[in-house]
Amino acid sequence: MENVVEIRRSKRQKTERSFGPDFLTSFLTEDPNRIDEQFVSAFLVDEDPKTYVEAITSIDSSFWKEAIKNELDSIMTNHTWDLEDLPVGSKPIKCKWIFKKKIKPDGSIDKFKARLVVVGYTQKKGIDYFDTYSPVTKIATIRALIALSAINDLMIHQMDVKTAFLNGDLEEEIYMEQPEGFVVPGLESKICKLRKSLYGLKQAPKQWYEKFDSTLSSNGFKTNASDTCVYTKLFGCDCVIICLYVDDMLIFGSNLQVINETKKFLSSQFDMKDLGEADVILGVKIRKTENGFSLCQSHYIEKILKRFNCHEEIPVRIPYDPSICLKRNNGDGVTS
Repeated sequence: MENVVEIRRSKRQKTERSFGPDFLTSFLTEDPNRIDEQFVSAFLVDEDPKTYVEAITSIDSSFWKEAIKNELDSIMTNHTWDLEDLPVGSKPIKCKWIFKKKIKPDGSIDKFKARLVVVGYTQKKGIDYFDTYSPVTKIATIRALIALSAINDLMIHQMDVKTAFLNGDLEEEIYMEQPEGFVVPGLESKICKLRKSLYGLKQAPKQWYEKFDSTLSSNGFKTNASDTCVYTKLFGCDCVIICLYVDDMLIFGSNLQVINETKKFLSSQFDMKDLGEADVILGVKIRKTENGFSLCQSHYIEKILKRFNCHEEIPVRIPYDPSICLKRNNGDGVTS
């Protein structure tokens, strides 16, 4: 029997790795009974469904089915496509369902959103799309308009365009497969010839902006020379300003009457959701004060605290006791 050669093993003495004296914080050490709970909060994420089948078989299936129905109702109302035979030499693009829970600033669920989107990366430039550029308002413009509102005592309201991209008229011939779960019985071989744009199409933002711009221009609104997503209109001595960011908009007005007239006009042209006085735009919370308006993003901090179960902790001005003298770590273990 041959001699078995023993594997050479390292004789180096293992030492504790040091990450500095502040590596272990009170978040993990002060209350050992909460460690498991905190780790679960940190790593257990409530994910949205990734597929149509996953959505309709999930615990929230009733909510997702209602969201899908609302999306399809909007598509059919806009007459987004016609079912036709696929022309010889043409290749249809695919579509898929996207699911997302809309969250309020306080962390609660606002609504369940289902969106039918086109797999746009299969489009070919010069064949089924050309220009794609679409402007959006600048955050600096929004801040300037809010400052202007504070100076001139203007009111700020907010509206949202439901399924905004479905309003854009297509100039190209685009064919799409029927959506999963809603293939028309007896017409399985038919495909959808798109009449209106859908989310996911490369030209969808451009087509929506052109539709919105032409609608407002025909009603007497003037485009701002510095920001083409800002529109103004005079009502005698009163003025109204619309600031558009894709499908979210702020409406600035000198009184409630002109704001309501503008809302009525917009609702007659598009499927709108009236959000009342402005609350959150582009992640920035707008608060009305006695002297004007204040902008903050404190709801982001509150959301993080709730995620890690720290929202009931006692707040302090600074994270460390000012009487503690901190000193540089010289390589000693964190437990020494």
